[in-house]
Amino acid sequence: MTSINSTTRTGTKRAAALALAMVLAASVDARAQGPADIGTAAAVVNKVTGSVSSRDLRTGDRVHANEEIATAALSKGQIVFRDETSLTVGPDSRVTLDRFVYDPARGGSTASINAARGVFRFVSGNMPSQSYQVRTPAGTIGVRGTIFDLIVEADGTVVVQLIEGGLDIQARGRTVRMDRNGDVVVLGPDGSIRETIDLTERQRRLLAPIRNILLRRDGTPDFTDDRRRIQDIRRNVRTLGGGGPPGHPGSGDGGQGSGGGDGGG
Repeated sequence: MTSINSTTRTGTKRAAALALAMVLAASVDARAQGPADIGTAAAVVNKVTGSVSSRDLRTGDRVHANEEIATAALSKGQIVFRDETSLTVGPDSRVTLDRFVYDPARGGSTASINAARGVFRFVSGNMPSQSYQVRTPAGTIGVRGTIFDLIVEADGTVVVQLIEGGLDIQARGRTVRMDRNGDVVVLGPDGSIRETIDLTERQRRLLAPIRNILLRRDGTPDFTDDRRRIQDIRRNVRTLGGGGPPGHPGSGDGGQGSGGGDGGG
């Protein structure tokens, strides 16, 4: 005759074994799914690599959370995220796509990237402006509906030029607010912060591969025309695939061609 206590113990063991099996199955399924898909390589020129599966990126490839994107010399790429945020990565550059959550229905959207080295152009997308954060070796850039260019030097010096919108830069306990288009802030590896009204000739050369800003007759940048060009790029990217989830129109799941595009943001 089986006692009630024995039956209870047997049932408890079976329940525990079933729960453990479910946890293990969920863990295996999560690993099989891999890191979250957060956007598309909208343009790839020459050699651009992604750390997920250690692959060479091609135009139309998906990119993922926590993925490091790196470019070789004479190479560049443009990443377009689900909310149409655009990140152009210039030659000899490295950036990690730390976190990207796009949830407009619940208002829980966040985006964080870590620019370790090189030149970049950032164009914010459809998330609330306070959702974006760009980390650099010298400070953190808070975005307020913005287009800006970024240089991260090998020695840790960071150069930021505001193209449109606004930025709040935090470095060594200080905050610098940028509101005037064209202004430049230089963050030194020693914690120094210097504000200026223009780039040096060397800085302009570094940014040249990711820029196509038209000049007025007096030689100053015409940011209005550049904004129009960025809007054209966004429209093209929606067709190629940047914002939507896999399988959604505009998600870019079908495009796997190589090369192409100007890489401009």
